[in-house]
Amino acid sequence: MSSFLQDAVITESVLVGASLSDIQRLCKARSRLLNSTERTVIWPKLAGLPDEVYGEVDEGWRTQPCHRDEDQVMLDVQRTQFLVRSGLQTKDNEKYREELNDLIVRLLREHPTLSYYQGLHDIAALILIVLKDRDEPEVTYKFFEMFSFCHLRDFMMPDLTMSTQMLNMVPECISLVDRQLYDELSLESMKPFFCLSPIITLLTHDIKNFSSLCLIFDQVLACGSIGIVVYIYVALMINQQDKYLEKIRLMEQEDMFSREDLVHNALSKFLMDVSLDDVELAIADSYKILEKWPLEKLKSFKRLRKWSVMKTTSKVYVGDIRKLVQFRAETDFDKLMKKQMMPSPMIVKLLMNEKNHRLIKISLSVGIISIVLSILLNKHHPQRYTALCQTVSSWLVNTNHAGKLHSFLDGLGLP
Repeated sequence: MSSFLQDAVITESVLVGASLSDIQRLCKARSRLLNSTERTVIWPKLAGLPDEVYGEVDEGWRTQPCHRDEDQVMLDVQRTQFLVRSGLQTKDNEKYREELNDLIVRLLREHPTLSYYQGLHDIAALILIVLKDRDEPEVTYKFFEMFSFCHLRDFMMPDLTMSTQMLNMVPECISLVDRQLYDELSLESMKPFFCLSPIITLLTHDIKNFSSLCLIFDQVLACGSIGIVVYIYVALMINQQDKYLEKIRLMEQEDMFSREDLVHNALSKFLMDVSLDDVELAIADSYKILEKWPLEKLKSFKRLRKWSVMKTTSKVYVGDIRKLVQFRAETDFDKLMKKQMMPSPMIVKLLMNEKNHRLIKISLSVGIISIVLSILLNKHHPQRYTALCQTVSSWLVNTNHAGKLHSFLDGLGLP
């Protein structure tokens, strides 16, 4: 281990010349002692950005076609409270909102296949504020771009399938580490949507303390994986259980809500009051949990798609992150998008079958004709239309035709 890891003062010049492995160990061992100036050197280095100075910002993105999500980006940026709780002066807020909007919109315009999701603006705001002292906007953008491709792209898909699959790792970890808590919360019978916001925003939306969030991002970058966020969240759930379990028990006495609703409500708010000390303890505990139950041993991890960031570019550090980024990020994303655009195997099989193909055509034709007739009948003969609807409903209920209809729709993969 290099001597600078024990030094009382870590200078910027020393950090520039430090090895990647030493910086990783520094973030894990002495993260709380780092300041924003040091992070402007450390974060880009850990992200695998080249050392050369980028110079002026490339403004070419402004002339590119608008992205479909830009209106939502603007709404979220305008109402975000992240800038306020980060300690910025009020007079700077409008300036940073404009820069934050530009940072996200540029990413979306340059990579239009990505989708914006609510909460991404909190991650972008943290990156923008931390790297502002470097005074190199192009470095800030390249870092955000790299971070999005390597760690966030699962959340930027057209649907939430990959995001929700990742959530299953939380209850599984709880069951392994603290079975009593797992049973107390009835997590076996509950969908883990209570941790959707903490996981997809990397805790930036739920934890209010800015310094705590910087510590968490130090770990993500040092590990090269957002998987560590899952373990930090699990550690926080375990360490803070006395607070929210007491709240659940008190609310149960009122007998106004279901048990599941009470658990969701309590777990969605308990992070708001965690302190810097709480987060630091959770980080230390998360590494103990990770060592005993690494991602690769989790059943829910094995069920993730092979293009997930957890299995490719955002995994516990195994080597040179630059090589990992260069060869995997773009190619994994391209493969994933092609997979997203492919019809399901069931639909392909149905369409390849000539009999099914004719059946689909007939069904669609009957459906269109039925819609037209229902509109005309309802307009000119409303009483007859109502009577007909009641007759059809009765026929479906009293026969097995409804089951056959649902079976056919299930085969097509339709709702």
